[in-house]
Amino acid sequence: MKDNRISLEFDDGSTSEVEVLEQTSIGNINYLLVKEINDGTEAEGEEESEALVYIMKQIGTDGDDAVYEEVEDEEEFYSIARVFEQLLGDVELEFE
Repeated sequence: MKDNRISLEFDDGSTSEVEVLEQTSIGNINYLLVKEINDGTEAEGEEESEALVYIMKQIGTDGDDAVYEEVEDEEEFYSIARVFEQLLGDVELEFE
């Protein structure tokens, strides 16, 4: 992980670079709070405080690489989001 940035590779072969904002481990499961890295072309009126972030859950490994998937279960999302909110302080995460 260079400069808190990682590259995610999707099933269709596409990739996306994200910034890791925080990480935690709960019940031997690793979670990442990540934000997509934009190219500086944020929509007019969009504020940093309203950034789109994702909670990623480690589901295994592939050689030396960790394999993550987005947390899609709302109950699990809010459980993990509360932990990230405590770690980061003045942050509120919402499920979409």
